[in-house]
Amino acid sequence: MKKVILEEYLKTRKVTDQQWAFCESIDWHPVDELPMKKSFARKVSAAMRETPIKIDDVHAFFDDIRASNAAKMRKKHQKGVLKESRALKGN
Repeated sequence: MKKVILEEYLKTRKVTDQQWAFCESIDWHPVDELPMKKSFARKVSAAMRETPIKIDDVHAFFDDIRASNAAKMRKKHQKGVLKESRALKGN
């Protein structure tokens, strides 16, 4: 059954509802059989070479990430506002 689904998927890039139910029941998807993209392989390889960090407090770690993301969003917003004000002034 997997072979039939895979062959059809490679031709059409679609899976029927019945095929999807089968795939879900065995925790498999035709994409699992496709080769890894080179760009993704490079990212995985680079990540494997990184030095892992030790995390003492998971909550603090995610709080730091949220704060960093919020700061990035504020910076992007400020740049957008600056561009809009310059456009309104005609610069």
